[in-house]
Amino acid sequence: MHQSISKRFEVTSDHSAASVGSGGLDVLSTPSLIAFMEQTAYQFIQADLPDTETTVGYEIMTKHLAPSLIGQAVTIHCQLVEQNNNRYSFQLEAYVADQKIATASHKRARVVIDQFLNKR
Repeated sequence: MHQSISKRFEVTSDHSAASVGSGGLDVLSTPSLIAFMEQTAYQFIQADLPDTETTVGYEIMTKHLAPSLIGQAVTIHCQLVEQNNNRYSFQLEAYVADQKIATASHKRARVVIDQFLNKR
């Protein structure tokens, strides 16, 4: 398994704080930024799992350090820092060009899809 991945996202008006309801400005919302980070970590692991398994996020601690404008590209760098059985820990950083705009630590758990969906 690889140890790191990077993924690029284009910030659209759908990702703005005004659009998602987390604020009133047309800048990248923190919820959208977190979704970019989770998607990158999810895709990192999913490529190595059988079709019957997936990962679910269960913890994320994020620092959103600087605004990003609509139309800018955000690159998420994701590094796997620990795997313990079915648990994965990641460190993530988000950049617009050379400016770091966010950092996060994120944890995901590997689950069997049918078993997970049948838990109630």
